[in-house]
Amino acid sequence: MKKRFFILFCFLLVIYIIFVIFGRHIETILTFPGMYISSDSNNIQSFKKIYDIKEVTFDSYEDNTGSGIFINNDEDYTILFYLPNGVNISNFISDIAWFGNQGYNVAAMDYPGYGKSQGWPSEENVYKSTQNFYNYLINDKNISSENIIVGGYSIGSAPAINIAEKNEVKSLFLISPFNSRNGMSEFIYGIPIQKYLFLEDSFKNYKKIQKVTVPTLIMHGKQDKVVPWEMGKEILENSGADNKKFLLLEEYDHNTMFFALEDVFDKYINDFILHEDKEDEFVVY
Repeated sequence: MKKRFFILFCFLLVIYIIFVIFGRHIETILTFPGMYISSDSNNIQSFKKIYDIKEVTFDSYEDNTGSGIFINNDEDYTILFYLPNGVNISNFISDIAWFGNQGYNVAAMDYPGYGKSQGWPSEENVYKSTQNFYNYLINDKNISSENIIVGGYSIGSAPAINIAEKNEVKSLFLISPFNSRNGMSEFIYGIPIQKYLFLEDSFKNYKKIQKVTVPTLIMHGKQDKVVPWEMGKEILENSGADNKKFLLLEEYDHNTMFFALEDVFDKYINDFILHEDKEDEFVVY
C-alpha cells in the first residue's frame, strides 16, 4: 500500500514539475487555440470582389513578419480591430468587413502564429506585434492617430487596451473583455492555477485600463458563459476615462455578440464613438 502511494506521489510530483517548467507554454496554447486553425485564402479572395481589401505585411517582432488586412472605404475614421482567439482573418473576414459597411475604414491583423503571421503568441510578442501593426497604419498608411478607433473582442480586448494606454487614439470599444489570465483561471477552475505554478498574472486588463483616458465603450452579453459580464463591468469601473459607457445586452452570449452589434451599432456605438454621447453610463438593452 505504501509503495503504491509512493509511486502515485512521485507520478503526481513529476506532472506538477512538468507543469511548472512548461506552464507558460501550456497557458499560451490554451489562450490562443486559433493558431492551429488554417488560413483560407480563398475566403479572403471572395470578399475582395466586394470590398477594397488589401492584404498587408508588417514587421511583427524580432525577425517575424505579421499579416493583416486594410479595407479602404475613403472614410475619415479607421477602426483598428483585434480579433477573438478562436479565429484568424480568413474565417472572420465577414465580421471584419461588416464594420466597413457602417462607414469606416477597417484594419485587422493575425496574432503571431495565426493565419499567415509568423511567431509565437506570448503576451510580450502579442503586445509587440499589435503595437507594430498600429505603427504600420500610422507610418505606412498615413492614418492620423486621432482618427483611429480601437476595438477588441474577447482576447482582443488585451491588445486593444494596451494600444489605447500607450498611444493616441480617438476612442476605444471592447466586446466581452476579460480582466486578466488569473481572473479567467479562477472563473473556469475555481482557483488562479497560475499562482501554484509560480506564474505571474498576465494580460492584466483590469490594471492597464486605469491609464486609458479616451472615451471607452464596453459591450457584454448577460448570457456570456465564457467571459462573465461582471468582468466587463470591472473593466468599466477601473477605467481612467471620464467618458465611459457599459452596454449590457440581456439576450446575447459570448459568441453571438456580432449579431447584437447589428441592433445597437447606430444607436449606441456610432453616437458614442463619433459624438461622445455622455448619457447613461450603464445601459441595459
